[in-house]
Amino acid sequence: MEALDRLELGVVLLGRTGEVLAANRTARAIAAENDGLCLGEGGVSAVRPKDTKRLQRAAHDAIATALDSQDGLGEALLLDRVGCNKWAER
Repeated sequence: MEALDRLELGVVLLGRTGEVLAANRTARAIAAENDGLCLGEGGVSAVRPKDTKRLQRAAHDAIATALDSQDGLGEALLLDRVGCNKWAER
């Protein structure tokens, strides 16, 4: 994990069912900003349900690709920058 903590890119390691196994320092800092990306016991999520669905689908596809040992393309997602708790208050 020490090597991943040196990256300026946020990295989240997920288990087979999408649960967060580890997150590097940058990913934890992004989540701590309460600015759109949430890390929790249930995995990664976004503030808005539509973004959470896209994020979890991308994570599911990445996990499936890894389990099948196939090459696959990743996916970049743009998430709304609204705090995780702020959205619930609206």
